[in-house]
Formats: sequence, C-alpha cells, structure tokens
Amino acid sequence: MLINCAHHAPLPLESVVRQRALAALMQSPASPLLTAVHEFMFEPGFHLMTAEMPPGRDLRDILRVQQSLTVEQMEQVLIMLRDALKAAVEQSWPRFTLDATQIVVDAESNTSALLIPDMPLFGMSATMPVDAMQTMAFNPTAFASTEENSVPESTREYVTPLATLCSEMLGASAGGGGQNERFRAIPSLTIYQNTLLRSALAGTQRHSFESLDEFVGQFLSGGEGGRTTIPPRHTASPSRVGARTAHTAVPATSGSTPAASITTRTPADVDTALLQAPPAGYEINRELRTRDGWRLCVARHPSMGDVLLTTLDVSAEVGEAMRRLSGLMQTLQQSTRLELLRPLDVQRSQRILHVARPLPPGRSLLDALRERRSFSRPTVARLLVAILASYEALWSLVERQFVATSLDQFWLPAGKGEADDNGLLLDASQLILESVGTRAQLATRPVTHFARLALLLLGQDSGALSGEGPVRFSPVPELSSEINGMLRRAVSPDQSGDLTLARLHAQLTAALAGHTAVAHASRHVLKVPEDLQSVPVQANLRLRLSPVDNAQPTIALVADDSLWLGRVGTHSDYVAQFRPRNPVNDSRTRLISRAQATAFMQNGQIFLRDIGTTNPSFTAGHHIGSPEIADLPMTLVLAGEYSVEIRLLKSAYATPGPAVIGWPSSKSRSLRRGGCVLYSLDRGTLPCEVAWIFTDASLAIDTTGRLAFDDTDAQNSAARFHHHAGGFWIEATAASVMDLNGRHLQPGEVAPLGQGDTLRLQGQLFQIQPYSLESTQEG
Repeated sequence: MLINCAHHAPLPLESVVRQRALAALMQSPASPLLTAVHEFMFEPGFHLMTAEMPPGRDLRDILRVQQSLTVEQMEQVLIMLRDALKAAVEQSWPRFTLDATQIVVDAESNTSALLIPDMPLFGMSATMPVDAMQTMAFNPTAFASTEENSVPESTREYVTPLATLCSEMLGASAGGGGQNERFRAIPSLTIYQNTLLRSALAGTQRHSFESLDEFVGQFLSGGEGGRTTIPPRHTASPSRVGARTAHTAVPATSGSTPAASITTRTPADVDTALLQAPPAGYEINRELRTRDGWRLCVARHPSMGDVLLTTLDVSAEVGEAMRRLSGLMQTLQQSTRLELLRPLDVQRSQRILHVARPLPPGRSLLDALRERRSFSRPTVARLLVAILASYEALWSLVERQFVATSLDQFWLPAGKGEADDNGLLLDASQLILESVGTRAQLATRPVTHFARLALLLLGQDSGALSGEGPVRFSPVPELSSEINGMLRRAVSPDQSGDLTLARLHAQLTAALAGHTAVAHASRHVLKVPEDLQSVPVQANLRLRLSPVDNAQPTIALVADDSLWLGRVGTHSDYVAQFRPRNPVNDSRTRLISRAQATAFMQNGQIFLRDIGTTNPSFTAGHHIGSPEIADLPMTLVLAGEYSVEIRLLKSAYATPGPAVIGWPSSKSRSLRRGGCVLYSLDRGTLPCEVAWIFTDASLAIDTTGRLAFDDTDAQNSAARFHHHAGGFWIEATAASVMDLNGRHLQPGEVAPLGQGDTLRLQGQLFQIQPYSLESTQEG
C-alpha cells in the first residue's frame, strides 16, 4: 500500500519533524488491528508512506454486495474498531475518518483492521492546495487545520464517526439529527440501541458519552444504566428497576435474529455425539424434543432433582454473540419474576452450552392441548391473560419480539380440570435457546403471534407461532363477526395494520369470557383513615409533586383525557428540557415546541398526535403528524431531539378494583385499567416522571434510589396513586414509608391529595400543587 502526495507550498520544518515522529511511532502499533507503517519519507515538499495491505476485503466492497451486515456482524466489527481506536488514541496516532473503504474485514479469521491514516499537515491551512496527490488512505487536507484537531485527545471524538459507520453497516442513512437530516430508527436494533445511536449521532459537541468504551458498552448490552423494559428497570424487582435498568444488565438481543458471527453454521457441522452426552452430574431420563443444534431432555441431578435440560451446540457462536447469549442466561438466573422458569445451572464447554431449570410439577400447555384438542372459550381467555403476564415478565428483561415457538414452552401447574390454569410458567430459557439453535425468524409483531396462539388454543391451525408458514383462518363459532374479522387481520402480519396487542388482547379475552370478568384474585380491601374521611376531595385532573431534594424527579399525575409533551411546564405535562443549562443544551431544548405532542384517549384506545410548529417528532422511524394509534411500549422522539419512553402500567388490582372503606361514591368508570408512564431515555435531561392514571399507578424505587413508576412488583411498591371521585389519592403499601402533612399512613390506608399538601415518601419530601395547561385551555 503506497500513500504519497506533493504539497503546493513547502511545509514548515517543525511540521515535517512532527510528521516524522508520528510515522516512526506508527511503525510499531499497539494493536494488531492497526496497520503498521513500513517505510516513510517526509520532506517539506512531499510525503510518502508504505504499508502492507491486510488480508480480506474493504468494508465498502462487502456492503456493495450484501447491502448491509447483520446486527451480530456489525457488533463484531464495532468491538474490533473500538479496540483499534483505543490503541490509536493511546499512541497519539493521527485522526481516522472511519470511512468504510479504510476498514478491511477478513471473513476467514473474523478480524477487522484499520488502514493507516494519512499524515496531518500540522499548522497549515485546511484549504491549502495539494498537487499530484495519489493515496489509498485519507485526503491529507482533511487533517490540515490545527494541532488539536489533528490528533484526538480521547476516544470520545470517535463516538459520532463510529455511530455513523454503525448505521452504514446496517444499511441505514445516518441522519445526524440536524435541521435538514433526521435519524431514522433501524428496525433490526432495539428501541434503546436506536436511542443510543441517535444520541451519538448528535455530534461530538452534543452527545454525552465520555468515551468509546461507554458508548460501545451500553450499545452492546442494550444500554447500561438506561431504562426500558427491554432491559431491567427497578430494584426490588427487575421491572423498571428492571426495566430502566433493564437496559442495564441485560445484554439485549437484536431483533429476532439470533446471535451469529460473520461465519455461519450448517446442520452438517453439528456434532450429534456431543448433544447426546449429558453434562457431569446429570442423568438423562427421557428426551422431549431435538433438532439440528439443540436437544431438550428431562434429567436427574443429585442435589437439584428432576430438571429440564437443554443442550445447545454453540460452536458457531463466537466472541460477542456468545457473550450476549451467556448474558441473557445470567439475566434470567438473577430475575425474581414468578412468571418465568429460571435457570438453576448454566455450564459451557468449548462447543456445548447446557442450561438446567427445575422441572415444573405440572405439564406443558402442549400436552394439555393434545389431550383435549381444544380448550373452552373461558379457559382460553384465562390462559391468554396468564400468557400475556408471562410475556410482560420476559419483555421487562429482554426485547419485545421474543415470543414462544411452541406451546411446550409454557407449563401449567398440577391440576385435574381445565380451570387449573393459574400459575402458568414460561420456560424463557428454552424460548431463547431454541430461537438461537434453530436460527428461527420470530414473528415481527406480537399481535400476530397472539392471534395465532389464541386460535391454536381454540382448536384451529392458523399457522406457526413464530409467524412462519402459510396463514390459515376459519371463523370461530359463537364469536361475533367483528372479533373474527379482527382475528383474520391479526394472523397475517401484512394485514394487521394499526391493530395493537393491547386492543386485541382486551377485546378477545372479553369475547371469549362471555364479557364476564376473567378469573382474578379476591378483591382487596383498603380504607381511608377515619380522621381523613371528612376531608373534602379536591377535584383535580393534574397534580405536580415537586421534590425539595433535586436528586428526585418532578412527578406529574394526569387523569385527563389527554396528556401533553413539550418544553414548557405551563403548556405540557411532560417537560422535555436538556441539562445542564448551557448554550448548546438550551439551543437543543428550543427545537422542541412549548407543546410539541399530545397523547389522548378515544373509546379506550390511546392515540398520538404531533403538533410541533417547526420540527416534527418521530416514532419507529416515521414522522407523527395526524393522530395515529400508539402501539405501546414505544419511544417518541420529540422534535427529532428528545427521546421519551411511553409504556403502559398494569393496575395493581383486578377488575373491578379494590374495595376502599370510606371512599366517596363515584359514577365515573375508566375504559382502561392501570395507567401509562412517560420518562426520558437520555441522560442529561430535566428529571421528570409523568403518570397518566386511568385507575391506579404504582411508584417504585429504581437501582439509583430514584422514585420511578413501575408495575412489576406491586408488593414492593413505594406508593400507589389512584384517581377516584374526581380527585387524586395516595395509598400506602407494605413497602411504604410515608407521611402526609406530618401524619403517618399505615399500609392499606388511602388518603386524598390536595393543594398545599406536603408528602414525605421514603425519606424524600415533596410539595403538592395542582396545575393547568395553557395549551389545553386554548383548545
């Protein structure tokens, strides 16, 4: 490889001396991923360098053929570039521009290398003409400004270029978030990965990542310290402490495509003898299922007893792919969700991964269906409620698109009749391992998967649960034409349109149960303390809990038919502002309108509408303009700048809600139970938590000690808010430490909230004030 150019005017001698010193340093790179300089000549009128061309093809050539890399291939290249750039910065190498033509990928050895950058002109004008330039690397005029811009001081300067390259490797346009170019979400990435990418693309002066390690680490793990339910998000439970931290400890999987390296495995590569051999200490009792690459058995262990044992060939899973798979198993082991069958033991040899979990005392849902061929409609309704709860438990830890491929991944408790379906367990380990082992392409929309699941339980074959195969639909007897029409649209992914899982599940279970309440626990009884029963209820649709300690977020409670998002508190419930206050962050905040977007409810369905006067808002890669149905959970990017996560909150109580002694009567009834929570996915924002309360919303404490709305563990909630008889109420739970106006509230007590009240919650003091919005008053 030859790199040379002649300069139009001679370089100063001090510039030449610096070039020679750098070239000498580049003859001994600190990483094998950096290409070494062999020989060099630097004179005032020209420079010349030679280097050996690494084996493989340049990345641009690969992308011309493949159009894009898989997420796993991209991440493998990403890790190598991070390591190469760290070494380059430590050795004070000249700046790389990270063009795809300067990255060489060797598919045989699964390695990537950076070609050497051209040398800065140190101290010369960036517009200085260069004559007779012939180079295989970078244009030297790109580095011809100041000394500070020629050699990066830290890896932070490479975050934006590397994020741009990531988008290019996935076949996407890397919109930088500027006025004329907007970031579009990449479907193969998780919501949080898209958020991290969008933040990194904002530019070196605007993103908050301190180093490449920070950006790449969060991106690969799904977002360390971030929040979403694709990832842990609370503490006492992996909900928001699980969901917001979820992105935290959870190496999220990318899309529905299992981990893979640049090389691929064929069935002929699988060593069946290794799959047949049990791990040390286990005795195989019987085989349940097997396919190319994995095997599911019932085994016996001397201390754990009978277990489900999955053996998976991971010989093709190398590097980052294996790390992510192991991370998912570790996340399941650490989970406290009762709906999930958690791993007891994970062993890995060079080629095989063994995962053992307790054998449930009951039977699989597949075995139960084989006995009957179909379940009764009320039983299917109860099963769908239990299955959705198990999915929500799994989705709080990993991404939403993970769904079962077989009914034997659900386990029913021991019982004699159809009604014995409470306590259903999801074998999440098998679900994940099977999707990896079979290279299955899972359903892209849970709504399609759920419709096929319901029809299968009703005795109809509507196609594979994974979304593959032909679509078959026959109307279900005794269901209305409206429900059958909804099912017909849902089973076909290209016809489901704006149908959401929440709507499908609610209407389908109600129809199957005959519009009677689905089986639920006995009704809870709460009470209003006698000395508070005479306190008049203040009619309010909006309250703000302002913290005295700035470490806690401002909490807004909304019970109106609509909720507003924008940059100004007099116009918006959710206040979107960047922090800390400085000219750069203030200019970003001003891109958001005072009232930028609104969410509203119509006939029990939630809609979104963007009303920004200048900059549009986006979700799932498209612009929100006219009202559209909100498919929650979702990420809304206000004005293309500020990411807000919106997700539903389950009610802590089944229909018709708790019985509260001392509550005033109320004729109003909400069309939905529970609530909705809004919070920022980015660091460097004004701390703000908004709960849109339909009936009740639980407040928890996340891993950082901050209060955050979460529905994962009702028993360990710090408090619960209700809206009843036109006003807001607070309920003290078993885990609450709560004083209202100096009066201690015992668990199970409910008290009204009003203007001027002082609330001390878990040691944190809040002032309570109602508020109204100018935007809603203006219509």
